[in-house]
This record gives sequence, C-alpha cells and structure tokens, in this order.
Amino acid sequence: MHTSNYRVLGFTKSVPVKELSILANEHNLPLLYDMGSGVLENLQQWGMSQEPLASEMIDAGVDVITFSGDKLLGGPQAGIIAGKQKYLQKIRKNHLTRALRCDKLVLSALEATLRLYLQPEKLPKILPTAQLLTTPVAVLRQRAEAIK
Repeated sequence: MHTSNYRVLGFTKSVPVKELSILANEHNLPLLYDMGSGVLENLQQWGMSQEPLASEMIDAGVDVITFSGDKLLGGPQAGIIAGKQKYLQKIRKNHLTRALRCDKLVLSALEATLRLYLQPEKLPKILPTAQLLTTPVAVLRQRAEAIK
C-alpha cells in the first residue's frame, strides 16, 4: 500500500518488493501492489523526489499493480489495474467488474492522456499535470500574488 494515504511513525521498516516477490513465488501467491499515484516517468528529471515507476514494480516481480488515473498520471479520475494477463483475466471475470468499470468518456480521456506518455520528452509542455509540477516557484508566487 502506498504511504500517500497514511504514515507510520517510530521503528518501522518496509520490505523491498523484490523480497515480497520471492516470498509470494515460494508460496504460489500473486503479489499485488497499490502504487497510489500512477507514475510512468521518473519524477527526478523534474526535480522531485523519486517515486516507484509502474514498470519498475512489474520488473521487480509484482503480478498486479493498482494506481490512480488522475493524481500524478494526469488523466481522469479512475482506478487502473495492470499486470500479468493471467491475473487480469481472473479480475475481469469477477461480477463486480461490470459495476465498477469506467464509462466510455473516462476511457477516452485516459487513452488521450496515456498517448501523451509516448512522447516523454514533451510531457512538461503537453500534459497539464507535468506543466504544473515543473512550474518554477517564482512563477507560482507571482500567480498567487496576482490572485491575492
């Protein structure tokens, strides 16, 4: 579970995903990982702290990842489930899938957002979320003063 929704204080330790993957494989269990925000590009290139990338989680052995279509991804509000086909097929067969699926407008907006990621070098210019994340603090201060 991504810690954007909570904080644990005191003497704590996170188990690396690779170790969890090994444990899950030893017991023939799928490894599920909630990323919180869907990060597809390295945020450090824009001067922000490192967040795990969806591709890194899959490479580390996660079978199914979940993340938001909005937040850092910059698309419509939606829940995204990605991962190994074997598990996605089982999820698709669940009766709740029909009730919880996105409508055509959300899917269309999500597709348009994801197409922008095909040009990662242009994201700060073409993706509004990336534009806001890369706006210099001085510019934000000017905007705030103008609003004030």
